[in-house]
Order: sequence, then C-alpha cells, then structure tokens
Amino acid sequence: MIQGTLFDDDIKLSDGLHNMRSVYYISNTRITKIDPRYQCIENDYQLIFHQGTIVEELSERSFMLHLGTALLGP
Repeated sequence: MIQGTLFDDDIKLSDGLHNMRSVYYISNTRITKIDPRYQCIENDYQLIFHQGTIVEELSERSFMLHLGTALLGP
C-alpha cells in the first residue's frame, strides 16, 4: 500500500477518483519521502498527484494481464 497526496488546486482532481479495494494504473506522478507529520500508513513514501497525473482503474482481467507481463517481461 502507498499513500497518495494532493495539494491545493489539485485536490479537486480526486473527485470520483478512488474506490476501495480497486487497482489503479498510475503514471506521471512523483514519489517522495513522507513528512512524518502527515504519514497515514506504515510506508515511508507517497505519490504526489498533480494535474498531469494519469489514473486509470483496472478491471480484474486487465490487472492480471499487467501482472503477467510484469512477471514474464517483454
């Protein structure tokens, strides 16, 4: 599990974005160390979402295809 963070005007980008127990393909985001004051989970890193971040919810079938590709390689 990883924490995702949005700041200022980018917060409105999260409307309708997330569903519990769903799997997402996320690209064009930054990974940074979490400031301990804002840490919500037991992980030292967070994703910083911004206007250029792309988030796509994957179906179970798509997830399995991505997982298989990652495990087997190109």
